[in-house]
Amino acid sequence: MLNLNRSNFQAHPFHLVSPSPWPLYTSISLLSLTTSAVLSFHGFAYAEYNLMMSLISLILAMSFWWRDVIAEGKVKLKTTYIGHHTLAVQRGLNLGVGLFIVSEALFFLAIFWAFFHKFKTSALSPAVELGATWPPLGIEAIDPFELPLINTVYLASGFTVTYAHHFLINGKRAKALNGLAYTIILATIFTALQGVEYSVSSFTISDGAFGSCFYFGTGLIIAPTKNSIYIKKGISYSNKSNKMDPNWITGFCDAFTKGVKHFSNKRSFTNNQLSLVVWGINLNSSVGNGRITNQENSMIKLPLYQKSVIIGLLLSDGWLIFPSKKSNYVRLGFKQSLSHNTYVWFVFNILSHYCNTGPKLTTSVRVDKINYALGFFTRSLTCFTELHSLFYPKGVKVIPQNIYDLLTPVALAHLIMGDGQALHHGLILCTNCYSIQDVVRLMNVLMVRYGFECTIFLKKRNKKVEYMIYIRQNSMFLLRTIVKPYLCSSMLYKLDNSKVYSTTKCSVIKEFKQKRLYSIINRPKRANPYWVTGLADSKSSFSIRVGKDESRFKNIRIAPIFSIELHEKDYNLLKEIQNFFVVGTIIKRIKKGSPTAIYSVQSISALKDIILPHFNKYNLLTQKKEDFRLFSLVVHMLYDNQHKNEEGLNKILSYKASMGKGLSKTLLSMFPGIEPTVRNLVLPTKDFNPFWVAGFVDGEGCFYVKTSKIKKGLGIAYKVNVYFSISQHKRDLALLENLATYFNCGFVETVKTRPTQSSYVVYKFYDILNKIIPFFDTYSLKGKKLLDFYDFKKIASITEKNINYEENSDLLKEIILIKKNMNRNR
Repeated sequence: MLNLNRSNFQAHPFHLVSPSPWPLYTSISLLSLTTSAVLSFHGFAYAEYNLMMSLISLILAMSFWWRDVIAEGKVKLKTTYIGHHTLAVQRGLNLGVGLFIVSEALFFLAIFWAFFHKFKTSALSPAVELGATWPPLGIEAIDPFELPLINTVYLASGFTVTYAHHFLINGKRAKALNGLAYTIILATIFTALQGVEYSVSSFTISDGAFGSCFYFGTGLIIAPTKNSIYIKKGISYSNKSNKMDPNWITGFCDAFTKGVKHFSNKRSFTNNQLSLVVWGINLNSSVGNGRITNQENSMIKLPLYQKSVIIGLLLSDGWLIFPSKKSNYVRLGFKQSLSHNTYVWFVFNILSHYCNTGPKLTTSVRVDKINYALGFFTRSLTCFTELHSLFYPKGVKVIPQNIYDLLTPVALAHLIMGDGQALHHGLILCTNCYSIQDVVRLMNVLMVRYGFECTIFLKKRNKKVEYMIYIRQNSMFLLRTIVKPYLCSSMLYKLDNSKVYSTTKCSVIKEFKQKRLYSIINRPKRANPYWVTGLADSKSSFSIRVGKDESRFKNIRIAPIFSIELHEKDYNLLKEIQNFFVVGTIIKRIKKGSPTAIYSVQSISALKDIILPHFNKYNLLTQKKEDFRLFSLVVHMLYDNQHKNEEGLNKILSYKASMGKGLSKTLLSMFPGIEPTVRNLVLPTKDFNPFWVAGFVDGEGCFYVKTSKIKKGLGIAYKVNVYFSISQHKRDLALLENLATYFNCGFVETVKTRPTQSSYVVYKFYDILNKIIPFFDTYSLKGKKLLDFYDFKKIASITEKNINYEENSDLLKEIILIKKNMNRNR
């Protein structure tokens, strides 16, 4: 019974648990465990085997019992299912936690009372029977400053578990797991030292009051300590403002064992789907959570409202698909054009409990036009597999035979929002993907169940007849009455095309970029296009890859590739480039022993429609511009299929011969008559866009700090200098000289050790402080280069007053420490 409906059937708020065998099994196991322990202490044969079997039985019984208790809980954790725990039950459990902790305190109070009591066991006033001394005669106590002092290392577990708890609530799973690992290590060390302490002690548990108190107190300290820590942390979650509200059971049994991974990237949703019970979660999304077990999968059900929504989606634009051939479960996919992004978030808000990722923006190119769409996939679940057998009995989507029962008002509303179209004051349902039999079946349900006047609308497309359902004008009032409560506000226009309920596409795109709506994912800010070109000028590559392919003309395949390769530490920069172009992929690899990441675009349509127009509008400034010109010619020739004839292929190879390293020896042997195309010289510009400069420095700039020894009197001092440089191939020497003019400082130099490279450098501290630093304060860098600039700026501010430092000065040590973490050492 769900909490939402509980008040309709019972007068109290408590949950009466179902009959369970586990308490009985636990009791029998405990009885067997204690009995076996006593028998083994007295040396009975085979008693230790019975002791081990009893322990295993107890662990299994407790595991199954806690599994059921957690399943009944209504706490906002992924590992709960049914939702029986009302607020009253939760308050009772929390009260039980408090009583449990109090009982632990009283338990140890009894131990200490036995130790200090003024009778025969008193440490303060030992009785005559004990020899009037404490410890009693014949017992040599362990020196507290030896092994017991070392064993207090376990007190550090309070810090480690608090460390783990801190990072746990901040979503940093790796550090939380490290803290728990340290706690376990400390517990292991404590247990080992405790065992050594017992083995070397000169007395046993049967040696009078001292032995009894010692072993009784130290032997039971482990479990209460750990239990208190876990329970304390479990309760602390219930008092946090993040509304997770777990009780102590899940805090103890789940949050610090396998539940840590479920707290990263948790988000709350404000919807009204109170009847949804998935893992016991109400109003909470599973987005960002990891995998679920088969047991959890089998317990996830579809409440009526969510099932009706999915039925409507499947009748329109939704689909069910197996993620792989080996998968046993299907997942739901749903996608709409970007102009309907509000509707996508509306649906996702309802079904987010079944998803582990949010909606994503996708692009497609059709007839020289880029189409944007927003969609999402759910998890692969058993409950969706059941629907797959209804809608895909033979692998092709059909209208189910029991559509009369499935087509609820909610399902009808989503069918209209997905495939409805207002026409002549009526409504057309675009069912053109179904056969005539399926369309007639659906139309009969609309007429019989809802009383609509309908007819079939025929349309010919590509010599194929498509069938759609037209709901007449005189049924529109009834239709609006039935479905309007379930419609998304941006889709109301589908019921009446004479009224404007939605915004224009341009305003929707603008809103999508600026506002999150129901989104749980921050949409990154679009990079400046000049910055993108500046980074491409320094780090990009326009290449033509040629490989063997016997199915192609002349047995070769031609693939144009635009790529940007950076160190793996600058992966976020490539991600920003990918978000800017909305095409391309990013892969990681090891190059010359260094981990790198490569952003690349290989689709000819994407190159032609996205990449080339960008660089035609925001021009490259280095000699790479000529590579881009030849690259553009090749892309257009491939797009027009000119590579499928002799003349076109030779021209493409001629362009490739003038790019990069030219033609390989294999290609030269296959096409000996190919002559490289004459390259045009790119004239250097003096008109730089500041964002282009920032992007160019992100790729090729360097902020360098140099410390050198100098003589100062009879001692040694250190001199600190800060330098800024931009390096480039010497073919762009003129461009670097123009940059020097642009900054109005520095000069261009060529080092003998690098004859093919030229560098624009700024050595003067005055220019660094008054020209370079203010420029990059205004036009910010990105990636790790920005961090280098911050350190560079900090050192410059330190050295502003003095550039010479004593060998052991604190400022010099600070500068050296900052320098060690800059550039390649970051």
